[in-house]
Amino acid sequence: MLRAGAIITVALLALAGCQRPAPPSDITGLLRDQGFAFLDIEPTVTISPLCSMQVGATRYDFFWHEWVQQNPVGAQHAAGRLIQLHDGRTYDGHYGALPNERPSCRPDRRQIIFGSSFIGLGQEGLPQSIFVDGQFYTRNR
Repeated sequence: MLRAGAIITVALLALAGCQRPAPPSDITGLLRDQGFAFLDIEPTVTISPLCSMQVGATRYDFFWHEWVQQNPVGAQHAAGRLIQLHDGRTYDGHYGALPNERPSCRPDRRQIIFGSSFIGLGQEGLPQSIFVDGQFYTRNR
């Protein structure tokens, strides 16, 4: 019975479009091979799955890249990057130096949410430029 319940749960999550991306076995290798250059330059880097959203036949996967750097006098600097992949294997780009606040997702509305900023997902994924906390950020590759 547990198996049937698990299958139904997975099916409902897939229909709702709210599943978390299954990270490739080596997300850092995939990103490095496709031109993401921010893996080795910061002292402490974390990449974690954020969400997946389906638009037509394309699945977009989003990851949160966070880095933290300790200043010699004890201050801490941190920033985040929102990474976009499509169909689980192709790196589309990232938005860099975002406020260090992990966004949330509304797959039912195809939105990534930063505080009070809502960014809509279209046929090509997220737009080339987004507006978060009073600033524009451009998707880089």
